[in-house]
Amino acid sequence: MITAAQVHPTRGQVLLKMDESEPMSTIIITDHLNEPSQYGMVLAVGLGVISPSGVVIEPDVAKGDRVIIGKYGGSWVDEAKRINIIAGRDIWLKVG
Repeated sequence: MITAAQVHPTRGQVLLKMDESEPMSTIIITDHLNEPSQYGMVLAVGLGVISPSGVVIEPDVAKGDRVIIGKYGGSWVDEAKRINIIAGRDIWLKVG
């Protein structure tokens, strides 16, 4: 079994610890209004994505950031521990 400590995101991937106990207490205006969302804490980030011109575009989030993603976004690394990996482009918002 792979643990979160053994996982290191590549390129534009982000490792999250999901927090479903956090209630959505504000109205968030995005183009995803009808889709449920959830909070997560960034555990680790990849180095970024490479643009068509070969330039590395650094991630928009860093370890420790709280983010909001779609309810069904990403893939479970360890479902029991609520560890999820998601493409950085699929993170909707950074909170705080």
